[in-house]
Amino acid sequence: MRINEITKDDLIVLQKDLKKDQEIAKQLKCTRQYVHHLRNNLGIPSPRKKLKSRNQKILELHKSRISGISIAKKFNLSINHVYKIIKQMNKNGG
Repeated sequence: MRINEITKDDLIVLQKDLKKDQEIAKQLKCTRQYVHHLRNNLGIPSPRKKLKSRNQKILELHKSRISGISIAKKFNLSINHVYKIIKQMNKNGG
């Protein structure tokens, strides 16, 4: 797949399969910034918006006394990452 032939559907598939802009850029042989530029031009929402929703759910579960281990399993994250998210959300007034 050549970079100038990327369609919206192609980028959506790459985003689902590879997850990170850096990995998509490696596959397309371009920069991470160019992947971001393509996403904006094609009108594809950033995956970060989904993370805000996920992080809010993690904080809500934590506040309702669900263990960090259970939360980590539910979201397929490490327990350290779960606590990092909780700390960040509390710091930002989440």
